[in-house]
Amino acid sequence: MAKQKGILPIEGTLGNITYYKLKEGHFIKRKSSISAHRFANDPAFERARENNREFGKSVKAAKLFHTAFQSVALTIADFRMFSRLVQVMLKMVKTDAVNPRGQRRLLYDNAKLMEGFNFNKNTTLESILFVPFAITADKATGISGIELPAFVPSERIVAPNGATHFRFVFVIASIDFEKGQYAANNCYSDFLAFSSTTIPPLKLGFILSDMQSNPWFICVGITFYQEVNNIHYLSNNGAYNAMAVAKVDA
Repeated sequence: MAKQKGILPIEGTLGNITYYKLKEGHFIKRKSSISAHRFANDPAFERARENNREFGKSVKAAKLFHTAFQSVALTIADFRMFSRLVQVMLKMVKTDAVNPRGQRRLLYDNAKLMEGFNFNKNTTLESILFVPFAITADKATGISGIELPAFVPSERIVAPNGATHFRFVFVIASIDFEKGQYAANNCYSDFLAFSSTTIPPLKLGFILSDMQSNPWFICVGITFYQEVNNIHYLSNNGAYNAMAVAKVDA
């Protein structure tokens, strides 16, 4: 893959060269000479077809996961989050030790590979939040929660310049990748002042009453704000917000 450097970048196809644009800039690549019919039928490409089928499953799973967390991820995720998510889903598919190549599935036993996934690779949760937390999740009752001990924000949180407040967010999604269904719920803490004043112990929780038999993906995040005239605005347009999959209950 080559990158265009001209002052008038081109988009489209000229001859056997394709010009296209990504957020990182304008690029070019050579157009494939292999026809769709040959790719679909030639035995020489069977391995590639197997890889494509599993990649397709991974993309579908990533879309479902992204949709389940979209309401929160909009203010947290970096623009490459989805492609990173596809990579993790593909790893989960390839970990399937039961089915043959091309037919491997996203088994729930492998769902724990999602633990530690950060929605914003530029600001990971573990790099800015140094407050220990405990997560409870009871799939039988649907009750889940998170508890944080008392802490001093200026000592335990790395906030962006100009941030005056922050909030914790707790999110759970129960996902059925086979049926393409999910149930999700989330809750936020109050706006908390970023200062040297001790914050008392916090508890957040809710009930997720649907689809308890499927894996639960439990996320913990933090969002930053700047207060102006009693209105809380996202600090730096949310660039320093963070959220990670803290626990997977399969």
